[in-house]
Amino acid sequence: MLASASLARHARERGLVPVRVRPDIVFLGRDRRFSHARLALAANAIRAGAELVVANPDLVHPGPGGAVVPETGALLAALLACTGPVSYRLIGKPEPTLFATGLALLDLPKRAVAMLGDNPRTDGEGARRFGLRYVEIADGVFPQAHGETACPRQKGVIALPA
Repeated sequence: MLASASLARHARERGLVPVRVRPDIVFLGRDRRFSHARLALAANAIRAGAELVVANPDLVHPGPGGAVVPETGALLAALLACTGPVSYRLIGKPEPTLFATGLALLDLPKRAVAMLGDNPRTDGEGARRFGLRYVEIADGVFPQAHGETACPRQKGVIALPA
């Protein structure tokens, strides 16, 4: 697991066993402890046949004073640079499963919900795919990957009926 300590703890509480040798799955999330050694372990595990599961493709998120904070997608780019093109499964935004699960937990219809987010490429695109309104809540700088276009954004506040 290349992810936060809290996410690794959550995985262990759910019965998953993180290993460093011959894993079946390499999970990639936002990992502030990302290092050359962790990159090498993950890349070699994937090259040996481990499935790659990725939390989200966000490259960055906005930090204090307009600073760029590296996100999971930036780590994914480093990993793919080492493995070459491999297939992987996205489990977070912009995939619909995340949005469907959230809506089910809220027990609300789509018309009563808006996705608030700071990244039009993942938050906004996920909302669009799932049929939700999208409201951008921060002005961030999000680099475009080659050939991608940003999701149209709506700035401001949407008042939802109670």
